[in-house]
Amino acid sequence: MSGTLYVVATPIGNLSEMSPRAVETLRFVDLIAAEDTRNTLKLLNHFDIKTPQTSNHKFNEEKTVDRLVAELKEGKNIAVVSDAEDAVLLHNLVQIDLDLLTLVVEAGGSLGNLDLLACIG
Repeated sequence: MSGTLYVVATPIGNLSEMSPRAVETLRFVDLIAAEDTRNTLKLLNHFDIKTPQTSNHKFNEEKTVDRLVAELKEGKNIAVVSDAEDAVLLHNLVQIDLDLLTLVVEAGGSLGNLDLLACIG
């Protein structure tokens, strides 16, 4: 059974804008694919989230996407986050193999729905 890919919008600067659902999702998933793990670590530390991270940005996505897809195929749940609201790199991950994904779920944040439209549009 394939895992689930979650799109988690993160606050631009005010961590109190992080939705409870987004925090819960980051705690629940097996892995967080972050645009910048240093910035995401600040958010994770603030909410005492211990989920492991991996780097996923425009300079390494060709190398990391295959590994993330393989982990989804193994049944792992992965959250994609970026530094400022919009998980723009989701589109490349989903384009690789849309059929393998059981579900892509938006997990809160003011622009989360735009992320989903961008990846399927």
